[in-house]
Amino acid sequence: MNKLNKIKICALGILLFSKPLYSIPDDSQINRIVNTVKPSLVYIEITAKNTNTDGKEEQQVVNKNGVIISTGGYIVTSYISDIIIADIKVYIDKTECRAKLIGNDKATKISIIKIETDKKLVPAKFGSEPVTANEWLIAIYAIGEEQNFEKLYFPCFVGGILSSGMYKQFYLGIMQSADGIILCNSNNEISGMMLPYYNFSLPLTEKKSDKTAIELNMMKAGIKAVSIGPIKTGISRILSNNKTTKLSWVGIQLKKLSKQEAEGFGIPYKGTVVTKIYKNSPAEKAGLIAGDIVIKFNNVELPENDDAMELLIDLLRINDPGAKGTITVRRDDKIMDLTITPIEYPEQKQIRNSWIGITAQEINDLVFNGLNLFAYNGVVVINVERASPANNAGIEQNDVITAVQNIPVENLTDWRNVINRLNTEKIKNILVKLYRGNKTLLRVIKTGEEQEPE
Repeated sequence: MNKLNKIKICALGILLFSKPLYSIPDDSQINRIVNTVKPSLVYIEITAKNTNTDGKEEQQVVNKNGVIISTGGYIVTSYISDIIIADIKVYIDKTECRAKLIGNDKATKISIIKIETDKKLVPAKFGSEPVTANEWLIAIYAIGEEQNFEKLYFPCFVGGILSSGMYKQFYLGIMQSADGIILCNSNNEISGMMLPYYNFSLPLTEKKSDKTAIELNMMKAGIKAVSIGPIKTGISRILSNNKTTKLSWVGIQLKKLSKQEAEGFGIPYKGTVVTKIYKNSPAEKAGLIAGDIVIKFNNVELPENDDAMELLIDLLRINDPGAKGTITVRRDDKIMDLTITPIEYPEQKQIRNSWIGITAQEINDLVFNGLNLFAYNGVVVINVERASPANNAGIEQNDVITAVQNIPVENLTDWRNVINRLNTEKIKNILVKLYRGNKTLLRVIKTGEEQEPE
């Protein structure tokens, strides 16, 4: 019994008791698909620069698969960080080509690279129809130079589909773990890819080692099978400007609408709830208020399930900064269309107070959601210097400071004003109120010699 037949029997064994028996592609069908698609598949070797905890630079190799999308040398693959990348090599069969990063799209988790070669390139054909449950796909991937770039392939059964944001994730009867595997339908079209799946977050730290570690982890994140739709969206976004796309920001916080809440309000179980609007944000200027239930964005309806919040976040992020959008909300008994113009995601505002040893940062929606904070107001501690007064007082990274000397601290301006005044007045014992998780704590910072206000 050959290897391919063993795989088929294994697939049937897994699915026999839960799914009806569907015909498996025969060898001739599989060979036709593989032979048509495999010239478009490449193997990618990325050298990434990583800073370790001692501040020393290291290099790691990350391997991916990619798909040729144009005769001009453009290739789509999964996310490649433009922060830590050192070198990219692309292998087409046994030919090595140097490549450069054109851009990446963190919303859809893809990157575009470009090679210069005299070889005749064969672009892949993308599918237009969505994958359905009970469909058979053929998974194809390159496994590297050491095995002569053999293209491995096997049939995989779409046992189910789960929507998550822009993505349609596949549950597959058989799947091996290889970044960038392409999934082909019976029309020799690419219907999906295996891509890293992570929640994008900005590093809340000044340490270079932390920042590079986050980027490396995103490049090496666990992978899931996703539909071709968001991949084509990401390709279009990158190639329209030939550079990395910008994430948009509107300044709202959201929570999922539960079925119980919908029943209690007497409204359809559909959409996601706005819980907070940031001052001077695009959301405030558009007229959004806390309590609004968002049901559509740019005529894309949010579903009647827990996916609504993730989908809205994705739709907002891929709406280019400065491009007007229409957000449809339910407010009491009214349905309203509001015009909203996202801006580029704001730079994280930080202040370092060296005399007490704290670097603090404003809390915005990304910080709040990314750290699962319990305090909306205050400043979050992103770094505590060793042997500093703050360190000796037991203050830790990710603590949220809400008051100093019983004076409320709602933002960085409040924090700067009160800390500089205490420094000027040479206060030796500073009482700090903070949240750590869902607990309220008090700490006393005992300062040494004062310094000039910052």
